[in-house]
Amino acid sequence: MNHLSRFLVVSTAIALASFTPALAKAATITYDVQVAIDSGPLNGKNYKGFFSYDDSSLTGIGDEAIALSNFGFSFEGKTYNLASDPYAQVNFNNGSFLGLDFAVASAPSPTFISGFFDLNEAFFSYDLSGSSAFGRSGTGGITFTLRSNNPATTPEPTAVMGLLIFGSWGYVCCLSRQKKVEV
Repeated sequence: MNHLSRFLVVSTAIALASFTPALAKAATITYDVQVAIDSGPLNGKNYKGFFSYDDSSLTGIGDEAIALSNFGFSFEGKTYNLASDPYAQVNFNNGSFLGLDFAVASAPSPTFISGFFDLNEAFFSYDLSGSSAFGRSGTGGITFTLRSNNPATTPEPTAVMGLLIFGSWGYVCCLSRQKKVEV
């Protein structure tokens, strides 16, 4: 076997051995959210909602913010959706989910605030007066629960196709080498 053939076979083997197909990301991720108020006049009350986002643009590198694709939350008799805060977003740091940013200026001013470095730092605040009047505001903890109906990641079709092409090429090279040896 000449040096070029040997180099090609070894290079292909190393490339195939170290090849990890990229995973396609799920189209839409949905979380259920529960708020447990722990201060202010609403202390002890619980509220529920949900939000969704498309994670196809998430790179997992550095700080990233992704706009919400859906949102629903009921608080003190009012129902909020994306029209309530068109700038609502989820935040990530190096691929780690940090929470939800959502704010409404008018009373009762439900506000979700992401963690800065960790999801455990995320919290909820409210202001029943709309003017931060003493005793009319408070905070609460947030529990995020990923819905189990989110699609699983799958290998990218282009990555699988590339693997098949390289594998087929290596197989053909081995067959042609065997035929030359037999002749």
